[in-house]
Order: sequence, then C-alpha cells, then structure tokens
Amino acid sequence: MYNCIAVLKGAGTLVAAAEKYFSGEMSAQYSPCRIWENTTGNPGMATAGSGDCLAGLIASLAGQGYKSIDAARMGVFVHGKAGDLAAQALGELGMTALDIAGCIPEALRQYYTCK
Repeated sequence: MYNCIAVLKGAGTLVAAAEKYFSGEMSAQYSPCRIWENTTGNPGMATAGSGDCLAGLIASLAGQGYKSIDAARMGVFVHGKAGDLAAQALGELGMTALDIAGCIPEALRQYYTCK
C-alpha cells in the first residue's frame, strides 16, 4: 500500500485516502480507504493550467500547516468554488486557469465565512 492521498480531478473531483489518515493510526497495516466527491466546480474548469492551480492551492494549504488530507479536501473545494465564481462572472466558455486563480481569495473568504 502506498502511503498517499489521491486527487482525481474531473467532474465531481474525488479525494481518496487510507482510513488511517483519519484514525491517527499510521501503522503499515492495510487500512480501508475513504473517498469524497467534491460538490463545487463546473465544466469550464476543464482548461489548461487548472490542475496546476489546484496543485498549488493544495501545496499552499499544506505549507500553512494543514494536515495533508485537510489540505487536499479544502483545496479541492475552494478550487471548485473559485471556478464557480469565475463562471458566474465570465461564463464557462473560454474560462482560463488565471480566471480561476483570480477568484481564489474570494472563494477562501466565503469558505472561512461559512465554516
């Protein structure tokens, strides 16, 4: 078993990790997997650089001290929310990764406000 968290970007982005990430037990024994389907995002996000934007957001959250699984789940949600905000402002057609990145601060503000 690989000691990792997987993010499968697409319609309904999935985040998967071994159960041990949640139980606190980090033994090498087999552990069942949990999978989450994200509820934010839209088809306009299928654009060059969008995955790089997501990876950078997750890395930034991890660098700020969030646990890896929390950084992945929060990053996926906020990235999708930023894409939704960009689509509301500009429309899905022709949306770029820069448009998504530009909406991340507002998406984070909304995330923390709703928490």
